[in-house]
Amino acid sequence: MKTNQILIVEDDPWQAKFLNRILSHEGFEATIIPSGETLFQVVETEDFDAVVLDLGLPDEDGIVLARKLRARSSIPIIVVTGREELDDKLASFDVGADDYLTKPVEPKELAARILAVIRRANAGKETTAATYPLGDHTLDLQQHEVMDADGKAVDL
Repeated sequence: MKTNQILIVEDDPWQAKFLNRILSHEGFEATIIPSGETLFQVVETEDFDAVVLDLGLPDEDGIVLARKLRARSSIPIIVVTGREELDDKLASFDVGADDYLTKPVEPKELAARILAVIRRANAGKETTAATYPLGDHTLDLQQHEVMDADGKAVDL
């Protein structure tokens, strides 16, 4: 089973280590960058399942970064920030954030929310075959039925 790769964009070293520790404990692998300066280089050269983005970054506002990232990619964005204002939450969702949590975060909740946005992002992207042989029968995932050797649907 593939380990989910998470990019953490967080300028506070303590917070970055804390988030990394949470995610590692929950079975994720994380890469940390301290600013938006290298965000696009990293996202374009490495494969991540989600981005955990702080809004209060030193070089560029996180909302602006989320807007730019969403314009380039459909990667899930989970905002994790100290900003509790409704305007910041609405602005984040407006530019394409998939979820928003305020610090301090509960580790299990953060992991659950990351998995939820990854599941939604991957829905319908499964690359399974349309049919599977089952002895003398065939399972058709697109038609949601089992057929016998003569091609007739089997009541289940």
